[in-house]
Amino acid sequence: DALQTGTITLDGTFSAQTLTVGAATGSNAFAVVFNNTVGLAGTTTVTGVATFFNTGAIGLGDYLSDVFNFNGGLTANLSSRVTIKASQISTNNAALHIASPITFVPENVAVTAGSGQIDLGAITLNAGVTLVVGSIGQSGALNLSSVTGTPGPGAVSNLTLNSSGAVEVGGAISSKIGTVLLSNAAGAIFRSNLGGLGDLVTNLVLTNSTDTVSFLGDLYATSLSNPGGNFNLQFYGSNTKVVDFVNLLTTGSVYFGDLTRVIDPINCICTGVGPADILTFDRGIKHAGSNIIAGIFTRSMLSGCPVGGCGIQFTNGITTFVGGNTTFDFGTMPVEFDNIVLATGITLTLGGGYSGTVTIGSITGTMVDDSICPSNIIINSTGAVNILRTIGTNIGSLTVTNSGGATFAGNVTTVSSVVLTNTTGTIAFNGALTTPTLTTAAQAYNLTLAGSTGTITNAVTFLNTGTLALGASSSSTQTYTGGFTATAPSASTLKGTINSSNAAMVFGPVTLGANTTLNSNATTTAGDITLGAVTLGANTLTLQTGNAISGADVSGTTVSGSGSLALQNIGGTVSFSGAVSPASLTVPNTVVNVALNGSTGTITNAVTFGKNCTMILGAESGTQTKNAAF
Repeated sequence: DALQTGTITLDGTFSAQTLTVGAATGSNAFAVVFNNTVGLAGTTTVTGVATFFNTGAIGLGDYLSDVFNFNGGLTANLSSRVTIKASQISTNNAALHIASPITFVPENVAVTAGSGQIDLGAITLNAGVTLVVGSIGQSGALNLSSVTGTPGPGAVSNLTLNSSGAVEVGGAISSKIGTVLLSNAAGAIFRSNLGGLGDLVTNLVLTNSTDTVSFLGDLYATSLSNPGGNFNLQFYGSNTKVVDFVNLLTTGSVYFGDLTRVIDPINCICTGVGPADILTFDRGIKHAGSNIIAGIFTRSMLSGCPVGGCGIQFTNGITTFVGGNTTFDFGTMPVEFDNIVLATGITLTLGGGYSGTVTIGSITGTMVDDSICPSNIIINSTGAVNILRTIGTNIGSLTVTNSGGATFAGNVTTVSSVVLTNTTGTIAFNGALTTPTLTTAAQAYNLTLAGSTGTITNAVTFLNTGTLALGASSSSTQTYTGGFTATAPSASTLKGTINSSNAAMVFGPVTLGANTTLNSNATTTAGDITLGAVTLGANTLTLQTGNAISGADVSGTTVSGSGSLALQNIGGTVSFSGAVSPASLTVPNTVVNVALNGSTGTITNAVTFGKNCTMILGAESGTQTKNAAF
């Protein structure tokens, strides 16, 4: 009766074919309470459809073990509030719609509908309530408006969403929520916030789902666990924060931040609306698979590495950085990637000047419109940095602002520059370094360029005051097109062939680590070679400028060791101001002028000076010894 007022109370259980409360038209301004058996467990069953038209309150159950089976389906969309004091509300593969606000009172409540869809309005969970929506056999979709716990001194409330259909929560899940468990979903969307900055969800569990699980609002949780599944995961809220270490075992892709910003591929500037999403995983996160990062990872404020790991562990798969420029800062904790791909134009900064180590497999840019907008890399950590494979493909610049030692194991190729600002220890390029411009700084780091090949175009000044090592072995060939000056390093170790292109090569003290050839390929007088004291060891040093290029000179101070000094194709003058004492000296016809001006010096072999060679041997009052004829 739509004209009924007050409250209708039924204190016993009942069974019915159908249930209609109120009428489809009329005021229906009354409440209804179904208590089953008062104070005891009871079961009410409606075989057909149950429809509540009343606009007053609805009460279902008064005991924690009460059961209501609305087998043919349930609709209660007009009530002011539905209060459920029962352990089970179910249908038998039929729709269950309660659009009205719902309060769940007992400790454990299950709402199930089999293949039927479940729609629930704004939910309030009393303290300590665990609400399970769906079941292992649920295939109908789940749609929830919002879920709110009960603040105060009581126990946390918990929520389980279990369906092989799609799951959607339109509003926030907040206010003292313990565990939120998502299981078996064929995709899930959380459109609003999960927890809050001062209201963290205790534990978020994502398991056995497929398709995509999306968090479109802020996510705040103490713990996030993902025991498995094959689904994509999207953290698209403005803020994502998880305190404990996260181990994501889904085999799908994980998206960190939504794409609110992009690089304009024509003007190479960042465009978009709003700031980038912020992601804070205090103890760190691990995922073996595809990761797409559009947001900014913030530095953890915690210290120490608990059992189970810490830091960023994206150690198996491809991590793609998209959107705008980003800083990946994880404080004192380690950062590990397998392969990094940078979208066009992005500048990726690894570290914020703290001591966390950085380990990366490879870094690759994206080729768009013939390198109009190359990507850039900045390394800024006081911890050790290791790049295990290559850096290349439309990488504009590589900058080492700081590190506790940086090792690049594979080839490094940049479009514009490599800048080495500071480091504690050694910066080592163990593969080929190819760049138009190499810039060093007057800092006390060691620099090793140990590639078997490599080309640097500019005139390099090695300003670092630690050691310098060039070349990999006697068979390696490196080219410094614009030549270089290496007088600031405390010592230089050379291996293999080191070329310039009609440009000067200037060294301080030099030690050979293998047979070495210095060749300026001179075509003018610009291609000089200048050496400090040379220690051969048992190796051979071959010096070349250019055949018949007058004025392309070689000058040095001393040569010592049990190895050999071979002069070849020098159209200018070879002059040494100090003792020249190799075991062997070779001077062919292609060497024009030789001046050994040292006051001492010993050469063991029989030296043959080319017939066109002009010789100056010895300084005034000096003694030179040739142990064989010449």
